Amino acid sequence: MKRKDYVYIVAYVLFFGWFVNTIVEEKQYQNEQFKKINKLNNDLITISNYIDKNIKDVKDNNRQIDYISLQLDELRNDLEDTKNSAESFYQMFFDTQQQRVEEELVIEEDRTQDLQSTPAPSITKENEETPPQEQEVAEAPVVPEMPVEVPTVKITTASCPTPNKNLLPFVEDIYLRRDYVFTVLYDVKDSEITNVRYQGYVPNKLKRAIQSYLNSFNKKGTVSNCSVKLKLLGN
Repeated sequence: MKRKDYVYIVAYVLFFGWFVNTIVEEKQYQNEQFKKINKLNNDLITISNYIDKNIKDVKDNNRQIDYISLQLDELRNDLEDTKNSAESFYQMFFDTQQQRVEEELVIEEDRTQDLQSTPAPSITKENEETPPQEQEVAEAPVVPEMPVEVPTVKITTASCPTPNKNLLPFVEDIYLRRDYVFTVLYDVKDSEITNVRYQGYVPNKLKRAIQSYLNSFNKKGTVSNCSVKLKLLGN
C-alpha cells in the first residue's frame, strides 16, 4: 500500500470516530433533555394536584361557611321569635292586670252607687190603722257602707349588681403560681349574695377573696343567675 492509502485510511478512521462520538454525545444530550422534560412534567403534575386539592379545600370551606351562615340566620330568626313572644306575653300580662284593676274598680263603684241609692226603710207605729193595701210594709235590711279597697299592682324589677372594678385589694395578699381564668355565678336574695358557684378551677384561698369581692357589690332586691368573668395572672 502506498503512503497515500494510509493517509486515506487514517482520515476515514478519524472521521468515523468523530461521527460516532458526535452521535453518542447527541444521544446523551437527548437523554438529558428527556430527563429534564420528565422532571418538569412531574413537577407540573404535582403542582396541578396541589392546586386541585387547594381548590377542593376552598370549596369545602365555602360550603361550610354557607352552612354556618344559614345556621346563624336560623338562630337569629329563632331569637327574634323568642323576643317577640316574650314581648307579647309581657304586654298581654300587664294589659290583663290593668283590665282586672279597671273591672274591679267598676264593680266597686257600682256596688257603692247601689248602696247609696237604696231608700231608707219607713218606720210605722204599731197601733196606727192603715188601709189593707198598705198594711204589708217590707222592712229592708240596713246594709252598712263598706270602704272600697282598690287593688294595686306593684311592679318591681331587679338587675344584677354592677361589679366592683377594683379587684386588687381583695387578692393582692394571695400568691398565685399560675394564671386563673374562671366565671363566678351567684344569686342575690334580699340584697345578700347567695349560692356562689364557679366555672373553672379556683383554689379555696382564692374563693374566700372572691366572696369578699362579691360582698363589696352594691346589691338590691332579689335576682338569680348573675355572673362575672375574671382573669387573674400568676405572681
